[in-house]
Amino acid sequence: MVDGRRIVGIITRTDLVKALYPLSLPREDQAGPMTMPWTEDAEPLLEERLPESAKLLLCSLGDRAEKLGMRAYIVGGLVRDLFLGRDNLDLDIVIEGDALRFLKSWAKDGCRISIHERYKTGTLIFPDGRKVDVATARREFYEFPLASPQVMSDSLKHDLYRRDFTVNAMAISISEPTWGILVDFFGGRRDLEKKTLKVLHNLSFVEDPTRVIRAIRLEQRLDLSIEDNTLRLLRSCVRGGLLARLSGFRLRSELELSFTERLPYGGACRMEELGVWEVLFPGNHFGSIGRRTFRRLGVFRARISKDFPDFRGRGWLGFLAALLMESPENIRLSALNRVNLSEAERGIVVKCFSELRAIEHALGGRIGPSNSEIVVCLREVNPVAALFWSAATERSRV
Repeated sequence: MVDGRRIVGIITRTDLVKALYPLSLPREDQAGPMTMPWTEDAEPLLEERLPESAKLLLCSLGDRAEKLGMRAYIVGGLVRDLFLGRDNLDLDIVIEGDALRFLKSWAKDGCRISIHERYKTGTLIFPDGRKVDVATARREFYEFPLASPQVMSDSLKHDLYRRDFTVNAMAISISEPTWGILVDFFGGRRDLEKKTLKVLHNLSFVEDPTRVIRAIRLEQRLDLSIEDNTLRLLRSCVRGGLLARLSGFRLRSELELSFTERLPYGGACRMEELGVWEVLFPGNHFGSIGRRTFRRLGVFRARISKDFPDFRGRGWLGFLAALLMESPENIRLSALNRVNLSEAERGIVVKCFSELRAIEHALGGRIGPSNSEIVVCLREVNPVAALFWSAATERSRV
């Protein structure tokens, strides 16, 4: 677009498609309201689903923002889970204004404050231990895939647009006089009703390939269906190899989250179906024995976790071992190098593989060992390896 000889704007093909999009919707969707943002009163949900302490805290946060001439919103998974009827007390707050100034204002109230100047975000830790993540409403620019974003302050709409999926791109005001009003610019509320998982734009997986793993995790946890175009974009990202460029730290973080889901087996199988494991760990074989072990680990944890010893945050390593157990040794070792494990963590996973047959021989004979013999055999064994062996073996005595 030009004004005389001066460029004043650009209209892309994406802009044209968005402008024409309502005309191409399925008929059942055309009947729905197209006005955005969609707003509705979510105060009854806040009253019903949140404990009194959380509501009082949100009121305090909203009041402080108002006094500073700002506006505050809860965003992300808490908003989504309110409408799904799921418990979630992770408080993520977006401030239209200067979140860093907002954060610093709580120092006089005895709060501990952690600030990340570059990303205009921070964390409030109240004297009673409650934690709130706070961010400035902002826009992010990625110079290339997997780049760290360039950040600038912006409106709530642009802040929500940078998020991963429409169901996570809704906000609820906690400032007066709009307390409890849902703000939904991108159809997340309707997608929740349709049980659909959808990205906000076509470059979403390119900007952040970890969203592939996150999509599968949310699909399984919330019983959603990945929307057709989103699935096409996801498959394209996998085929393009962008996941292979993830740092070991980021990959480890996503796997840890996926393997600590209540029942992670469905997600692991979906990752195999979509070719994710082959890109992350080339040559890995997630066969029938590994699947059986992985599934059993999930069932054991879901049914008898209260009787488990303290895994010290390492329980997910048993699932990693199950994923890799049928692969050749060189593939397994390459995968362990990829995931940024400490020496101690690596040792636990290797022990899972290397000593399974020995423990079966020691404990799985026709004549079962005495309790004292079992204690002696397992006394120095990490509980993660012991649980893995119990899931991996076919010998009932073990």
